[in-house]
Amino acid sequence: MKIKAYAVLLVSLYLTACASPGAEKYQTIIDSATAGKVNRIVRSDVVPYAEENHGEVISRVSSAFLGTPYKASTLIGGADIPEVLVANFNGVDCFTLTDYVEALSRSHDQKTFLHNLVKTRYVDGKVNYLSRRHFFSDWFATEPRNARDVTSDQPLSGLKNNLTADLMAVNMCRDWGFIHA
Repeated sequence: MKIKAYAVLLVSLYLTACASPGAEKYQTIIDSATAGKVNRIVRSDVVPYAEENHGEVISRVSSAFLGTPYKASTLIGGADIPEVLVANFNGVDCFTLTDYVEALSRSHDQKTFLHNLVKTRYVDGKVNYLSRRHFFSDWFATEPRNARDVTSDQPLSGLKNNLTADLMAVNMCRDWGFIHA
């Protein structure tokens, strides 16, 4: 019995030593329908077009979400609630849709999708509520930059501020049919 306990302890220490430094643990929720859709989108809209312009891949991936219902508050986490990495394609809001499209566009399977979702949704890849990118302006204000500030390219560039990106996001959501004006 002592040998088994010693062996378990030894294996546990070995596995702990082999773990990557700073590897954090977090819960992941992805239902079977979403997992299937991840695999279909990556196989049909990303991998075959890996050599194309990234914007073209984004267009292909985002079109796979046409008809997806709007659903608010699909993410889990808060000041008193541990953050959970959620992938739920059954209903999206403007921000989760954008997270999913960006992460999918850079993926080659479900594992890389989840990894890219963490990199897209959270500052420094830290899955916690305080590191979540809550606003579109966070996409170009923090590394890695998931967006480019195009306000200087626009006629009213003197009005540039972080609110501009959030207003552009509202317009994008209206254009995608999530918000009705």
